[in-house]
Amino acid sequence: MQKASLITGLPFLTFNNISTVNSVLRKTKVDNKNPQYSLFENYISLLQSKYISLQKNHIKKKFRFNNDEPYFLTASENTGLSGIFNLKNISRNTEGDPVDKKKSVLVTTIRLEYGHYRTALAAVSCANAMGIMPYWLDILSVPGITTELINYKCTGSPLQRKLKQLINAITDKIPITIPWKNPFGDALLILTETGKSNTGSLLKTLKEREICGLFGNLFSAMPHDMPCISAHAWCTAGAVSGGMTNVVTLVPENIPLISSLCEGALHAVSSPSVYYALRILKNRSSVNRMLKPLPDDVLTFTGNHIDHEIVFNIENDCKQRLNRSRKDEPRRFLLTVNRFNSKPALLKSIIDHCIPVIQQNKAAFFINFGDYFPAWNKLQKDTAKYGDIIQVHSSWKETKDFADKIRNGKLEGGIHIFLHDNIFHAVYSTNYLMRVSDFLITDPNELAFYPVPKILTGAAGIKQKLNAIRSAETGDGSLECRTTEEILQAIDITAESNDILELFCSCIIGNKSAGLYDGAYKAVSTATGIKFDRARTESRNSADGKTGKFPKQASAGKQKKTCK
Repeated sequence: MQKASLITGLPFLTFNNISTVNSVLRKTKVDNKNPQYSLFENYISLLQSKYISLQKNHIKKKFRFNNDEPYFLTASENTGLSGIFNLKNISRNTEGDPVDKKKSVLVTTIRLEYGHYRTALAAVSCANAMGIMPYWLDILSVPGITTELINYKCTGSPLQRKLKQLINAITDKIPITIPWKNPFGDALLILTETGKSNTGSLLKTLKEREICGLFGNLFSAMPHDMPCISAHAWCTAGAVSGGMTNVVTLVPENIPLISSLCEGALHAVSSPSVYYALRILKNRSSVNRMLKPLPDDVLTFTGNHIDHEIVFNIENDCKQRLNRSRKDEPRRFLLTVNRFNSKPALLKSIIDHCIPVIQQNKAAFFINFGDYFPAWNKLQKDTAKYGDIIQVHSSWKETKDFADKIRNGKLEGGIHIFLHDNIFHAVYSTNYLMRVSDFLITDPNELAFYPVPKILTGAAGIKQKLNAIRSAETGDGSLECRTTEEILQAIDITAESNDILELFCSCIIGNKSAGLYDGAYKAVSTATGIKFDRARTESRNSADGKTGKFPKQASAGKQKKTCK
């Protein structure tokens, strides 16, 4: 017996199960009134188009979608980061200030986990550095179809939530010698994570685009010619559907995600291989046929999307790392934790293994739990016997003061825990702490692209594997360490010797000279028409990373308009 789709009641659609859809829809009447959907002139069949229409209509009915629903949007100060980036939030109310499109940019994203926020904050940081007012729109925070649909897509049915909780409980207890990946495979993952995007199906991509096009009402309340930078494909679909004509979508990772493509937007990619693979739509068809290449004016290679403060201070931060290593100061390791990579057993293994060097003041560990307090509560119980060397920093002010104090000063060994009560500080604190860290220990997620020496832990899926390869080949990160033994070996060798740190720092400085980390600047420049000149940026900014202003480049805006 076939499983029922959670959305339409049709048989459950796996990522490549096109024949199942066709066999069911052959019994459904298809007429000329149904549109035939396409992505850059790559058409799916009328039967598949009918399937998308059925799903879209079901969603509209389920959430009582009103195509004429008005959205009144105003701007207010972002309480988390307004003091750093002059950032303003877009909210659905009439109590704030009107949105001023003059010399400003809309940065839109979704709080799913930290990755999309971090990528969006890079654009905010660079926009602020270029003298442009950044407006922040998290579509998940706006009441209406956006909140209802995204929550439904990402949480699914009660059964799905129970299955996901069960999987997390089991994987938390997996022996640490086993690589950190889902042992149940992709089949169960499809059932438990409905929000995951598919990298291979043209049908799935078009379905997502049409359904997320329902977010157009929200974006139609913004000035249509206002520059817009999107850090998530769902935001891009909504912005284009809402009539925004100047949309740049960030494609930050090292995999050619067809789900990131949307006609009407310019796609800023971070690696040449992804540019080429997307340009030819390599292996992106779910059936055995070649797809038409993309036009040459819908892609642009920008480089890694990184915050201005981090890029600006690369040379000085690397110099400080090397100075600390030559003085035999404690090696500083930064670990990041969120809901998807808490890995309590791994954290405990690292701490247990490194306690001797920590107690000898040869190493210090910074563990940023962000706003995920349950992970810290569990680790606190597991490491209670080390309480005398653990220090907790529970606010943004404490985090910032700590980082500023040790930036050019000495640090004794120890374990420093960082906790925050809001998503902005949870994300940005990692960016702030990485500048005073020697090595970042992280999954090969979006952080794999950041210019800090990295120890990359086991990848979760092909996307992270490709990110790890990219980081290793550009010389700012290790090879993927798939087991706990490999992670501990990497920590030992980087703590005991300086050659790897020197190598990574040298590569990072060289990458900056080549413009590898200028992606966020270039995306902002493309969207706004404000010229970016890295040499001029550094000559106009002080050593603490404060921002300057840039001359306007009339041609950039005109070039962008060719991507309608």
